[in-house]
Amino acid sequence: MLDRIRARSAQAIATGALEPIATTSVAIDDGGIRFRVHCMSNLKRKLASKQTGRPANPLLNYDSDLFVESLTDTHLCLLNKFPVYENHVLIVTAQFEEQQAPLSIRDFEALCICLRNVDGLAFYNAGPAAGASQTHRHLQLVPLSGQQIPMEAAFTRAVESGARHAALPFRHRLARLNFEQGAAEAHQALSVYLDLLSETGLIADPAELPERTPPYNLLCTRRWMMVCPRSREVSGSISINALGFAGTLLVSDPAELAEVKARGPMALLKEVAVESS
Repeated sequence: MLDRIRARSAQAIATGALEPIATTSVAIDDGGIRFRVHCMSNLKRKLASKQTGRPANPLLNYDSDLFVESLTDTHLCLLNKFPVYENHVLIVTAQFEEQQAPLSIRDFEALCICLRNVDGLAFYNAGPAAGASQTHRHLQLVPLSGQQIPMEAAFTRAVESGARHAALPFRHRLARLNFEQGAAEAHQALSVYLDLLSETGLIADPAELPERTPPYNLLCTRRWMMVCPRSREVSGSISINALGFAGTLLVSDPAELAEVKARGPMALLKEVAVESS
């Protein structure tokens, strides 16, 4: 699957369908974590100009050059049109489903197909306050390619079900995953996900799910899953999505980079998250 993603990415770059965003990367140490901050001058203006003329729902009316493959009868894999990270893909419902509705077994079936074939970091932004730019249901996956997730150093000792890391100053829960269960992977992942939603106070009862949840971010690898409730999208001028809680931030210009350095990445995460419990 990763070879197909790479081949489609190369083809989409050649046709102009894929428009990677070049950045410079800066490391900032904070709270025992070496955060990576990606910076590009005038990113907001450039992205705004790129969005001009795009369909109202680019995940339903997608450019065929961005299509990677059908994952199941309900989900597709598409290239992210404006990637910061190489081979960044979207796991998209073939028909419109609401982004802030709870994830289903069909979502986890598609996600597990991707993670089984690509060792990567999957993430989900549940609603605008969690960093979602589209209301159409989509998870995202970035191949790790041998790189370590910055925040993972803080996770390795706290990945039992319902666990949290005392050094992280915001509400979150972590759980271990086992990707050696074949067809049971999706059901295991769904069960863990519902437990984490309950442990973080996002749902009252896993057996009676609401139509929409409060905003949160989900992070998932072959080894663990993490849920972080959200209170807002931005801290100061900086928009934060799920990747912030993996230890990676994106800023649009040197002024925002200076803001991250002055305040510290962990303070930004604490401001957009929910008070620790």
